[in-house]
Amino acid sequence: MRISCKKCNAQYTVPDEKIRGKAIQIRCKKCGALMVVSNTAARAERPKAPQTEPELESAIRDLYEDSQELSQQPSPGRGRPVREVPADEEPEWYYGLDGSELGPVTCEQLASMVLAGEVSEDHFVWREGLTDWLPLEDVPELDRARRELVTKRRRQAEQQRRQAKQQHLRVEEKRKAEEGRKAAERLKAAERRKAGERRKSEEKRKAEELRKAEEKRKADEQRKAGDQRKADELRRADELRKAEAQRKAEEKRKADEQRKADESRKADELLKAEAQRKADEQRK
Repeated sequence: MRISCKKCNAQYTVPDEKIRGKAIQIRCKKCGALMVVSNTAARAERPKAPQTEPELESAIRDLYEDSQELSQQPSPGRGRPVREVPADEEPEWYYGLDGSELGPVTCEQLASMVLAGEVSEDHFVWREGLTDWLPLEDVPELDRARRELVTKRRRQAEQQRRQAKQQHLRVEEKRKAEEGRKAAERLKAAERRKAGERRKSEEKRKAEELRKAEEKRKADEQRKAGDQRKADELRRADELRKAEAQRKAEEKRKADEQRKADESRKADELLKAEAQRKADEQRK
């Protein structure tokens, strides 16, 4: 039996008697990867993948000395007769190259691996219902699955593009709404600032008016106080003038009365003197 390392693709040949009725574990001398090899006699129903040129058998025999025997593990499909897969059942595909056998995978998974380059046209494939391994390019249903997968992925990409576009539109609408909200907030803030400035200006104007009114009131009070003071001074001056005039009149009246009294006294004295003189003359 020929086997291939899944990691480095190194080819080895394993004698059938070494693995008859059991499974063994072999480590690749090139990359160190572990390979599990099981009996192929129980898998007669599934043909082996096409093989490439063999390596030296002595190289693989050295591997068996270090190999660890494992319990036999039957592979999917082993021991079952070849049968046609029902239309409603998803077939399991196996693929291989240079003696390696990988799988099982679904038809869509295998088509996806072809598109990803993991499986090339050089690979051979097999499923239940086939009598032998076929080149990948000779299987129409895989080519159809590949085209359907390409169409599906294109649709998914188109759907993702539409969703991304819708998401972009939603993000753009959200951004515009956010910008609108921020612009409205800035406008409101500007209006509040202008209203605050107007209120401060109005308060300042009212305070200035109150200050001027207070200054005017104080000036009026000072003017009134000055006028009152002048009026009081004029009144006191007039009272003084009147009092002086009244005093002078009183003094003049008293002087006139004194003068009249003196004149009356002198007249009485003259009359008395005249009467005395007449009396004296008569007495003489």
